[in-house]
Formats: sequence, structure tokens, C-alpha cells
Amino acid sequence: MKEYDDYSAKEQQQLAVCQRLISEKSYLSQEEIRRDLQNEGFEGISQSTVSRLLKLLGAIKIRNTKGQKIYSVNPQRRPSPDAGRSIAEMVVSVEHNSEFILIHTAAGYGRAVARILDYHALPE
Repeated sequence: MKEYDDYSAKEQQQLAVCQRLISEKSYLSQEEIRRDLQNEGFEGISQSTVSRLLKLLGAIKIRNTKGQKIYSVNPQRRPSPDAGRSIAEMVVSVEHNSEFILIHTAAGYGRAVARILDYHALPE
């Protein structure tokens, strides 16, 4: 489990439990996460605290196989997308064959990389 050294013991517990819950179950809303955090022993946790935890974890909403938007957390806690980053920091790896190029990006950077490629409109 990732360490959260910059936070109080209570915040560290909340972050760790929130990250575990999101990795184990699909959540459509912050309210669902809040209820499960309450069931884990954080009785007085508010929606605003859940929102802050999600931001600190770098949680994003992705579409599941049913087309629903669910929360997802990268276990390595990559930072939230930042337009000031270089493309080299956004791209994780590149694969290709004779017909396609597949670009793997850091969580949340797919659209940014696509826009950069579209902007530069390289010849085929």
C-alpha cells in the first residue's frame, strides 16, 4: 500500500481505506463511497471529506463495460492532469505495427496527448 507520510494518522487511514474500496468495488457516486467509509469505521465522514480524499488520490471517473462512469484510482497515485507537463511525462509507452500506433498514457492524459497529435497534424 502506498504511504501517505504528509498527512495525519487519521487522514492516512482514510486515504488507504478509500483507495482500497475503490480498487475493490465500482462506485458511481461519492455518496456510495461515503457510506462504505462509514461502514469501515469513519462514522462522521462528510461528502466534502470524500471529495478531498478523491482529489488527493487522483481519482478519476472512467466508463465501465456497462457504460457507467465509475471512480478509478491508480495505485501509484499519479498526479492529476496538468497541461503544463511535457508530452514525454504524459506518454508511458508506444507500440506499433504496420497499420496502427498505440500510445499508452498516464491516467487522465489520453485526451491531452490526442489534442497535441491533432494540433501538429503530421503527414501520413
